[in-house]
Amino acid sequence: MKSYADGNTLRMPAPDPFDATEHEAVLLLCDDQITAFNDAARQLFQASGQQLTKPQHPAQLSPATQPCGRTSYEKAKLMLAKARAQGRHQFYWLHQRLNGDLFYALVTLTAEDTTESARVQAVVQDLTAQTRHMLDAAMGRLMFSKSHDALMITDSNNLILDVNPAFCQITGYARTETLGKPAGFMRSGVHDQQFYACLWQQLLQTGCWEGEIWDKHRQGHLFPKDLKICAVAGPDGHVMNYLALFSDVTEKIQHKQELEKLAYYDTLTGLPNRALLLETLERKVSTLNQQAGGQHLALAFIDIDNFKAINDTKGHLFGDLLIKAVTARIAALLDQDDFLGRMSGDEFLLIFSASCTLSEVELRINRILEVLREPFALEDSSQHVNLSIGVSLYPTDGTDCKSLIAKADIAMYHAKKSGGSHVRFYCAEVGAQFFEQSDIELHLAEAISQGAIVPKFQPKIALQHGTISGAEILARWCRQNGDYVAPDKFIPVAEQQRLIHKLSDSLLSQSALCLQQQGITVPITLAFNVSAQQLLDPQFGRDFLALLHHRGLSPQLCEIEITESCLIENFGQAKDCINQLRQQGIKVSIDDFGTGFCSLNYLRSLSVDTIKLDRSFIAELDPQNLNNIIVVKAIIDLAHQLGIRVLAEGVETRSQLHILKTLQCDEVQGFYFAPALAWRDFCQFVSGFDASSIQQLNHSLPHSALAALLADKQ
Repeated sequence: MKSYADGNTLRMPAPDPFDATEHEAVLLLCDDQITAFNDAARQLFQASGQQLTKPQHPAQLSPATQPCGRTSYEKAKLMLAKARAQGRHQFYWLHQRLNGDLFYALVTLTAEDTTESARVQAVVQDLTAQTRHMLDAAMGRLMFSKSHDALMITDSNNLILDVNPAFCQITGYARTETLGKPAGFMRSGVHDQQFYACLWQQLLQTGCWEGEIWDKHRQGHLFPKDLKICAVAGPDGHVMNYLALFSDVTEKIQHKQELEKLAYYDTLTGLPNRALLLETLERKVSTLNQQAGGQHLALAFIDIDNFKAINDTKGHLFGDLLIKAVTARIAALLDQDDFLGRMSGDEFLLIFSASCTLSEVELRINRILEVLREPFALEDSSQHVNLSIGVSLYPTDGTDCKSLIAKADIAMYHAKKSGGSHVRFYCAEVGAQFFEQSDIELHLAEAISQGAIVPKFQPKIALQHGTISGAEILARWCRQNGDYVAPDKFIPVAEQQRLIHKLSDSLLSQSALCLQQQGITVPITLAFNVSAQQLLDPQFGRDFLALLHHRGLSPQLCEIEITESCLIENFGQAKDCINQLRQQGIKVSIDDFGTGFCSLNYLRSLSVDTIKLDRSFIAELDPQNLNNIIVVKAIIDLAHQLGIRVLAEGVETRSQLHILKTLQCDEVQGFYFAPALAWRDFCQFVSGFDASSIQQLNHSLPHSALAALLADKQ
């Protein structure tokens, strides 16, 4: 330990006795001025000969102030005085090269005598390397003792020489319990011999290995750690030691697992989410594509029927509980290799194991449907649930994930359209229907705005006088390529897309333009079909009347036809709208009468002008089927007693027509007279219609004969 004059210290090895050599920097001073120097001194201070020949004080080869706080000039004077007094004085000094770099040096001053003018020899030893080594060693000791990472030093045979406090804290072992043991004494058993063989191979080849490894804590539990091992070679190049640095990454892995869970698992059900489902299916399909063939895979797309209604009426909390209960019940029916996940909302994807045969898939899906029909007890209530399931098969329906999911979804859609609680396997026919539906959905709005959906007029015939009483306006869509789109396909789409108002307005406007062409001279009543969506709109009555006025149509010559579905959703609202329209002279008829459960109740509660007997009754009108004739007669008689007219739709034969006239039905329409006609054809039909064909019916089958049949039945 050497001391500065003011007591500041620097830990360094004790210097050897002064023994200047040609490799040491030597300066000669006289009267405290540098008067001579050797080549080593010139190199040390990085100075040319001329820079040191001029007499100068040694403080000029130093910074202005020494680390102790004294000026270099003041302290140099003190050091020289000590050398003269003692003959020899040695101390540490902060020098400065002529390029400005600072360096520590060990300075030895030797004086000839004690006079102030005595010559003094200064030997300067550069301690830069020693200082760096000292600092590195000090830093190493500090890091070893204070590091939060575990450090372990072994010999070349991998026996532990030392461990730091962090090692003991992380592993639970005391330092004395580790010394002399093999470095692998904490092996967890997670990794096989191949793993360790690869580790040592890389360590011996490159001198370093880095990676994640599992070890066993002193208390017995396993923990993961990030480990780095470095080999330390001696002067001869052979490994002397191994240095291992590691940290416990349990929290890091837990955090990573939590992130993966958020990224790949549904928070509500704990099932794999859409992302993990797609990755898993992609991996399975890729594996199958690489195999020789003959393998198959079944994919089921599952949807809860009417879930939105349940969610809306009972609340989202109840909906969440229901989804969890449904998925738990499905999961309990699966094999270990099956893969069930949640796509979104109430939609799930089930990937069957590749070993599951087609017949097994069908049996298990039907089992799922059966078990799910058992009610769920949730929040003190019993909830029934039905599922719609669509299935696609690899490779029959596709060899990529996108195709398989899309086709399973299409099959599920058709299962739902069939009333729910069904399973449908994808087939070409199902696909064609779906793409037709999708095409309609894509082009319907454009077809309405361009007037491509036009009104056709089907005549209504009054049986009493044999005259044309009116026409039902029917929407017809013939596309530019000549394809005909049936109303039962595009009308539901118009309702789903909230386009039914625009469609009705377009048909009414086009019908009004037809009437303005003066194609016919007799007044006829135009009947427009109205959907539940329209009738339950509080603004419908006002808007409909305004449109009639704008188009110049008389309300007294207009009729709306409504179905029972219009009344089921909100009977009170429908009744108010009907009363509003009838007050303005618009007639009201109930279409498809007799097919619902509440038709008679509607007759009792509503003010309507006409009921239209459903075509299913008319198709069965046959003298040999007296039961059906009696039912039709009862409906007609009841309606007449209530002051309501009866129209039979779907009349196709003369026999049906005669029976209906005998039963005193008021009006008929159907293919027997004409299909729905374009306006020009309808005008020609009206002008050429022969009422005698109706009047002559009495001669084809006497009324008394039919009456006798009815009497016999009674």
